[in-house]
Amino acid sequence: MTRFNKAANVMTFSVSAALAVAPLAATAQDAIDLSKWSPEYVKSIAGTATFDTVGSCAKVVPTDTTGKVSYWYTGPQDSDPEIVRTIDGQFWEAFKAAYPNITTDVQNIPYNDLLDKFRTALLGNAGPMVVRLQILGGVEFGAKGYLQPLKPEDVGYATKDFWPGALKSVTYDGNGYGIPTNNETMAFIYNAKIFKDAGLDTETAPPTWDDVVKYSKIIKDKLGIA
Repeated sequence: MTRFNKAANVMTFSVSAALAVAPLAATAQDAIDLSKWSPEYVKSIAGTATFDTVGSCAKVVPTDTTGKVSYWYTGPQDSDPEIVRTIDGQFWEAFKAAYPNITTDVQNIPYNDLLDKFRTALLGNAGPMVVRLQILGGVEFGAKGYLQPLKPEDVGYATKDFWPGALKSVTYDGNGYGIPTNNETMAFIYNAKIFKDAGLDTETAPPTWDDVVKYSKIIKDKLGIA
């Protein structure tokens, strides 16, 4: 989460996703049937079985608080497994039960649209009070002065409980601009057959982006694949 500062408004946003279920299957035979998974099982393998998000909120925001919260995030989409919608629904049920006097205005925005919509909203001073973004969002908007610093203790957590690398991802000029809930991990995937046909090393991926460009030109010239 991060506080947002624009024309006397204060916003808070949480970074990235609290829980994402994305099993990889090498073949149809190896595919995982998520319909057999329960929310309790998902939380157990994610290491969040003992987490009490609403309880943590109550440490810093009394449950008799009255007001309105607007929230943008990329929630369950039509293509997501039912278990994702179930867990998302359980969170909102728990929140409303704990905070009956807070009205929520929630917008579920597709991932590819969220950043652009948020940027546009900031320019018009019409952004939400809370937004969940990809982890580098805190740095982007904090560096431009749209956000106020926020540390884990401000939302009921402890800095020592977070991986330093994750906190670094939301830190700019010595200030934290987000509470990371997960970190993005990227992998370079390439077609070994195409590399072989183009006369390239099939055992090692291009080590730099300059090499990626170089390899791409070779593949285009030799195989006509762009």
